[in-house]
Amino acid sequence: MKPVLFLTLRADFGGGPEHLWQLLRHLPEETSEYQPHRRISPPPGNFSNPQWAKLACVFVACPEDYPYYERYRDRLGKENIFVLPHRKFSLSTLWGLRAFCRERGVAVLHSHGKGAGLYARILVLLTGLPCVHTFHGVHMREYGGLKRFLYRLGERVLSLATRAAITVSEGERAQILAEGLMPAARLHLILNGVEIPAATAGEAAGPPFCIISMSRFDYQKNSGFLADIAEALRQRGRLGEFRFVVVGDGPGRAGMLAAAQARGLSGSLECSGASPDPQAFFSGGLCYLSTSRWEGMPLAVLEAMAHGLPAVVTDTVGNRDAVKGGETGFVYPEGDADAAASALCRLADDPKLRRALGEQAREYTRQHHDAWKMATDTLELLQGIACETLYL
Repeated sequence: MKPVLFLTLRADFGGGPEHLWQLLRHLPEETSEYQPHRRISPPPGNFSNPQWAKLACVFVACPEDYPYYERYRDRLGKENIFVLPHRKFSLSTLWGLRAFCRERGVAVLHSHGKGAGLYARILVLLTGLPCVHTFHGVHMREYGGLKRFLYRLGERVLSLATRAAITVSEGERAQILAEGLMPAARLHLILNGVEIPAATAGEAAGPPFCIISMSRFDYQKNSGFLADIAEALRQRGRLGEFRFVVVGDGPGRAGMLAAAQARGLSGSLECSGASPDPQAFFSGGLCYLSTSRWEGMPLAVLEAMAHGLPAVVTDTVGNRDAVKGGETGFVYPEGDADAAASALCRLADDPKLRRALGEQAREYTRQHHDAWKMATDTLELLQGIACETLYL
């Protein structure tokens, strides 16, 4: 296996760091030469198996954020981690990365997100190494006109130093092409994957029924809209039948809770903060609820579906790729609180429907979004590019 360096400027709570963690968990210990099209089977037992404890020829550059830095370190060994500043660019760090690549014999770079993509693609110029970049969503909606122009221009320039790019959903791929960020010939669709648990979350307990949502409380996640959905349920006279549980933290959390209290909704909405084990909240839940303005391919939605929960999500990029309306959950128009409330009421009123949607959601995730397939396909792309470069 040719050595790979994964780069991310976030290792705190979020989909990008979790995506990388799933890659690291599902890549094999492999010291022999790469074998094209070889499919990888899970290891026996669990990840405490010492033969599976460390990955050969795999390195990570990331910040010392909780909780993923510790997970990456324990998986790879501290000596195989290069520490980056959290979401900052530094020339001294760049030179340190260059030396790290040379010392470790890195053969291919794989960057995750905008900041890491900047480091990796400048490293291409300094080292001659090939780079594969994963976007994790096209983050432009909150930008003004000038910032959108500069972002688009920057990505087009950086694309010249990118051997291939991974898109995690069809919707994201269409966005990248529409904005001209990367030529189609260099785009590779590898759907996001999650761990498929052995057991489901179980039958929904209620009323009050528990509605699960996970958030960073930023513009993208639009968590303040949860209060509008709660208000729509109150207008229907049904708010008391539901309880919103929001897992996560971020700059907008206090404001959302204060706004909910001012509207007399705080008794129906709780947020205890971020959790290193958010899947524990799925047990007995009615559904997963997303209010996002956009996604790449939402891992939290996929995780909930893998646990057998139907999902109720905004009709936006990423969400509509993950959820098939009427089959694995419901898709409602962004900004339409009454439509979201209607979907929640349907699930609460019809146990047969929610069980059917939950079963279909779990099976759909198993077939299309298994982390083993994601890791295998990613490894095949990375190693194919590394080998191609070595033999040019």
